Amino acid sequence: MGAVLLKPLSKALEDGNQVYCVIRETGANQDGRTNGITVPSKNAQEELMKSVYRNAKIDPSSVAYVEAHGTGTPTGDPIETAAIGNTFSEGREKENRCLIGSVKSNIGHLEAASGMAGLMKAALSLHHEKIPATIHFKNPNKNILFNEWKLKVVTETEAFAKTDTPRYVGLN
Repeated sequence: MGAVLLKPLSKALEDGNQVYCVIRETGANQDGRTNGITVPSKNAQEELMKSVYRNAKIDPSSVAYVEAHGTGTPTGDPIETAAIGNTFSEGREKENRCLIGSVKSNIGHLEAASGMAGLMKAALSLHHEKIPATIHFKNPNKNILFNEWKLKVVTETEAFAKTDTPRYVGLN
């Protein structure tokens, strides 16, 4: 079980709260007509991510890590990673791949709570300056173009690269 307390940054600082992360922008949509619940829309996901980062005034190529929904299905994962890759690869150097993972590999799906678990993982990753490994990742789906989309699954706990600029993490 877990809980997240959300409040304006100014109020959290005023109250002396420990701040694990700052949520700069959010968005939600639904895919419309698809071939079923396990077949998400790449275009809908991509459009939403690009809109969220545009509204937040954050260049997607500056995002270090994306916590993916991670369906774990042969169809859903390539669709989601294509949307993530198309969003975060533009303007990104090949050697600076966008790191991706999913908390579901560590603790299971959790049904409706899976998004909250992903948010907690993202916040704790920023707080501890480390991204936990995505376990059980052995055989990459041949339909996920990791090199083309400049993506890398975090398979061992990995420290964030040192930087003087703000560190950004995305959550799909």
